[in-house]
Amino acid sequence: MMEEELPEAQPTRRWSKRHLFGAVLIFLLCLVAYAWWKRTEIADGYVRDYLEKNGVRAAYEIEELGFSTQRIRNVAVGDPANPDLTAKSVELELTIGFGAPKLREIRANGVRLKGRFADGKLYLGELDKLRDMESKEPITLPDINLQLSDAILSLATPWGGVGIAAQGRGNLRNRFDGKLTGRSPQLADGGCTAKALRYDGAVRIRNVRPEFIGPLAAASIGCVDQKLAVAAPAIDGKIQFTEAFDRWIGDFAFMAKSAQADNMRADGIAGKLALNGNQQRTDYNLALSKAALRAPEFAMRNLAGEAEGSLGFSDAGLSVTARGDAQLSGASLPQSMLPSMDQLVRGTASTPVGPVVARLDPALRRAIRSFDGTTAFDIATAPTGSKLVLNGLFVRSDSGVILRQQAPFTLADGRLADPVSLTMTGGDLPTGKLLLRQQGLGWAGTLNLQPYSAPGGTISIPTLAFEGGGRRPWRFTGQATVTGPLLGGVVTGLSLPIDGLVSGGAFSMNAACTNVRYSGLATGALRLPAGSLRACPQSGSILSVAGGETRFALLIPSLSVDGILGSSALKASGNSISFDLDSGFGAKDVAVDLGRARTQSRFTIARLDGKLEGPGVYGTISGGAGQIGEVPLLIGEAGGKWSWQDGVLGLDSSLFISDAAQVDRFNPLRVPDMQVTLSNNVISAIGNLLEPESGVKVAEAQITHNLDSTTGNALLSVDGLRFNDRLQPEKITPLTLGHIAAVKGLLSGDGRIDWDGETVRSSGRFTVANTDLAAAFGPVEGLETEIRFTDLLGMVTEPGQIARVRSVNPGVPAYEGVIRYQLLPDQRVRIEEGRWPFHGGELVLEPTILDFDVAAERRLTFRLIGLDAEKFLAGYDLQNLQVSGIFDGTLPMVFNQEGGRIVGGYLVSRPGGGQLSYLGELTYEDMGVFANFAFQALRSISFREMRLGVEGKLDGEIITDVSFEGLQQGSLAKQNFFTKQLAKVPIKFNVRIEAEFLQLIGSIRGLYDADYALQQGKTLIDGQKDPVPGEGPPSGGKR
Repeated sequence: MMEEELPEAQPTRRWSKRHLFGAVLIFLLCLVAYAWWKRTEIADGYVRDYLEKNGVRAAYEIEELGFSTQRIRNVAVGDPANPDLTAKSVELELTIGFGAPKLREIRANGVRLKGRFADGKLYLGELDKLRDMESKEPITLPDINLQLSDAILSLATPWGGVGIAAQGRGNLRNRFDGKLTGRSPQLADGGCTAKALRYDGAVRIRNVRPEFIGPLAAASIGCVDQKLAVAAPAIDGKIQFTEAFDRWIGDFAFMAKSAQADNMRADGIAGKLALNGNQQRTDYNLALSKAALRAPEFAMRNLAGEAEGSLGFSDAGLSVTARGDAQLSGASLPQSMLPSMDQLVRGTASTPVGPVVARLDPALRRAIRSFDGTTAFDIATAPTGSKLVLNGLFVRSDSGVILRQQAPFTLADGRLADPVSLTMTGGDLPTGKLLLRQQGLGWAGTLNLQPYSAPGGTISIPTLAFEGGGRRPWRFTGQATVTGPLLGGVVTGLSLPIDGLVSGGAFSMNAACTNVRYSGLATGALRLPAGSLRACPQSGSILSVAGGETRFALLIPSLSVDGILGSSALKASGNSISFDLDSGFGAKDVAVDLGRARTQSRFTIARLDGKLEGPGVYGTISGGAGQIGEVPLLIGEAGGKWSWQDGVLGLDSSLFISDAAQVDRFNPLRVPDMQVTLSNNVISAIGNLLEPESGVKVAEAQITHNLDSTTGNALLSVDGLRFNDRLQPEKITPLTLGHIAAVKGLLSGDGRIDWDGETVRSSGRFTVANTDLAAAFGPVEGLETEIRFTDLLGMVTEPGQIARVRSVNPGVPAYEGVIRYQLLPDQRVRIEEGRWPFHGGELVLEPTILDFDVAAERRLTFRLIGLDAEKFLAGYDLQNLQVSGIFDGTLPMVFNQEGGRIVGGYLVSRPGGGQLSYLGELTYEDMGVFANFAFQALRSISFREMRLGVEGKLDGEIITDVSFEGLQQGSLAKQNFFTKQLAKVPIKFNVRIEAEFLQLIGSIRGLYDADYALQQGKTLIDGQKDPVPGEGPPSGGKR
């Protein structure tokens, strides 16, 4: 029914609504137009109300305000004097659609923003009032476009200031590309400082994932406490974050010119690093391509390796895992890390360990000079503990040494869970195995070395056990077996106990006495079988190394060895035998016996010292004595220098040589320059023999003795030995004492002594030239002889030795005699014959044997043949006495220690007799008639036979019985009646003369010459003065 009513009025209502809508629309348009006209004031008021409501101080100028674009300029937020944000212009672009407008793009230019990072938050000054600083919501990137140019952020941090310049454009959730430049003069924290940091890279956002690309570098990084210094470090790569920056993934190439930590330095560092993680855990993959390392302890041309692992972050702390492998090349250890072995090499050059030490020293130095290596590792560290596993360690030096790990070992919380097992081979070093395990706070293990050889020597240490560390010194024990040089030869199987200690950088071994065994010793011709000795330290320990000095010193209380020298048995002993690597060795009371018992050579030395120098041994001896085999020479008071090199023993000494016989055949002689060598089992000696008191050279001696065959010889050379007041034979030989004296002459010649294991033979040829001497039977002048000895030691010659004597005077001189003789054993002399021309006849020494033993008598018998009395007396001062006649006779002489005497000597005129005449005038006064008559009658007598008996001491009274038979007046006597009658009567005239032997002839003259008699003795004159009974002195006439 209402519808029906609304039809007349419908036209009117439709018109009214149209007019109303139009009016409203016009109004709205007018309002919008008004608002658009007033838009700047409206927007400015709104913004200012909003800023004032939040307490933000800001100033800006609205340059343009459109439907979709708004532009402001000269923006300043914060303190007008020091604003936190400024911008030359900011342009906003909106998207208008259904609903509220949306911010589609921001374009900013000349932005300057100041910030501060502290306590893990970023503070932007006045801008912080426009955001919720306590919000825990994750960061989200707005879905807007950003076009940024000339924007700089100045950020203050606890570590230093950072300046960041940025520009770029694109959607902040996708497709944003920009450039970032960062600079910081210095960042420092915890004692570490990075200087001149710079970043020149790009930033881009794809699929809500910000990504930073480009290099980050610094001039240097240093940490004082860690003594770390890195020069020119840099990383170049990219890292991508999630929208909330709570996850990241990145790849970098890193490098540094050098890095130094304490005394370790790395140069030319380069590598790559890949990261993938979040705030709780980051996985990484590290590849170090090169780094040259250098430290006092080692150097490395290049270290490379790869590792993958993770970094874990939690409230408990940092956890790190790493698994990978490392390669080192061109690594080296400093030569100084090895103790200087020069002294040890020199000192042990001639010792059993010498060849091994000489080989080991350069081998070690070559091994550490350059080597490469690889190893696999697995590392895990956490606040609760740590673990390190090494496997496959392999090191090879350029010299060929290989060090190889036999099984993985684990170090858990600083302790070995499994023993370390390493082997070493090659490179001139010993092949061995090391087993190391942890024991308490220290370590323990064993070292097994296979025999290690060098030319001339070998050492083997089957097991060397050691323990120490953890505030304890290192102690090691074991047994070493050595074969090597000793005294110019080789000792084999020398077993040396090892008991050593290493503490505080000092090393010592064998601080107590120990038993040393050996399998044998061979040096030159010397061979010693297996034996043992006890070695003790001289002080402290036998071997010690401390302060760069090595000391090896031992003492052997006593030593006795048996062996063979060549083919000769050897027995040697000594006491207090000391050896010092620096000062050498010494021994007391050394005794050496060589050869079989009967032909044994024995030497004793009171003190022997020596030193190992290079390939030889050198030293001194004193108090030496001995005898070579059956050579009848004793050596005494020997002292001098000795040497042993290349199997040759040398001795340069002074000594005395004496006679080995029970009765000395010669006195001790001094040899100041005896040179002795023992080479190829032959002893050779040469020296000059001097008379000790005068220093006169007696002879030169050369001795050779073969120890293998026990044969040898001694050559003696006497070159012009002159006897004079300075030197007499008794100073050389006691055999001449009491037999000859006042010798002046020259002795020359050569002697030879030969021996073997059975006999001793000697020979010689000596000449005595122009020699004068005094003998028991009288002076001898001009003695010359050549003596050919068939047994020089026994003083035995061939028969028929000839001595020529210019004169001999046993009381009556004899000239130009020749004696044939032979020297016999036991100091006896066989006189074969002696002949002298003797005053028209001949003086002959009959064959005899003289025994020069002190207790034996020696007999000489002289025969006078054809002595012409006239010639005989012509040699005497018998001016008025004339004798004629030829005589023969015998003068037996006996010599002993009391002197010489004539026993039963006689002279007999030959048939035909002779004449005895006095040619002078009578000198006696007061003679009676009959005395004068008798003198005149007897002043010249002829005799048919004249006999002289001679008896008495040569140096005392000689009794001469003179008897005449067939006396007649001589041609010079006066004849008268009575003398003619008396001539018919046979007369025998006997005279006994007692006088010293040399006064005998004078006594004969005294029978006739009173003046001579007076000169010879007043007793004879006084006796002649007594008158003949019954007669007085004549009156007048001549006396």
